[in-house]
Parts: sequence; structure tokens; C-alpha cells
Amino acid sequence: MMFILIIIIVALLLVILSQKSKIEDLSPKNEISNLHLDENFKAIYIKYARFDPTSDEIKDVKKQIADKGNWSVRYEWKLMTSTECRIEHQIQDGRDIFLTTVECEHEIKFPAATIERAILFKKIYESLQFELYHSLGWSSWKSKDHLD
Repeated sequence: MMFILIIIIVALLLVILSQKSKIEDLSPKNEISNLHLDENFKAIYIKYARFDPTSDEIKDVKKQIADKGNWSVRYEWKLMTSTECRIEHQIQDGRDIFLTTVECEHEIKFPAATIERAILFKKIYESLQFELYHSLGWSSWKSKDHLD
């Protein structure tokens, strides 16, 4: 009887261990390391902390949304080239979201769950627009040096 009990315990341990390895195989670190990417693929590494919203930014966005329903800013950063950013409170499918738009040569819209996330992603996409322009030019150009 004891022998059968030991066999059952060992079998259960083997099942548990096999399940644990399946869970570990699904972890992000393993998914990323198992990607077989094209040799031309290069990830963009971003130091996200530099985009963290400040308490003043959060207060300003909250105040403008409370006062007029949205926060927006428009500024010219190059001759006749401006950027407009907006954060609007909306309810979608019964959930509060903050629809965030960054518009320059391209318009990027995304829903954020919180004002803090809206500001964070706005700042990242805003920065990305500048980086793309300065390194590659606009996508509508044939090349950085040839606009036609």
C-alpha cells in the first residue's frame, strides 16, 4: 500500500513540474529570446523614465479637462510645422478613457486608462515625431534629401 502511495505522489510531482515548465516557457523573457528576427530589425530602446509626467503636468491636464472637457496644446517647432497634442476624457464601453492624440505630419490616437498614462504616451509619441523627422525626414518624402 505504501508503495502505491509513493508512486501516486511521484506521479503528481511530475505533473506539477511539467506544468511549471510550461508556464515558464510562456514568460516574456523566453518569448523574446526565442524570436527569430530579421537581421535588419533593430529595436528602439527608450529610457521611459524621462517621459514620466510631472505633478504640474498632471494638475494642468486634470484642470483643463474639468474646465473645458479636454486638454490641448499646439506649438510651432519648425517654420510652418506645428504639433498639436490633445487629451480628452471619454467613456467607451462603460469605461473611463483618456483619448490622446499627437498630430504633426502623422496623427496618432490612442486610449489611455489614466491621465498619467495619457501624458506618458503623449510625450513618447511626441518625441518620436521629432526623432523621425530629424533622422529620416517625413515618410511622404522620397528620401531625407529628396522631397518629390
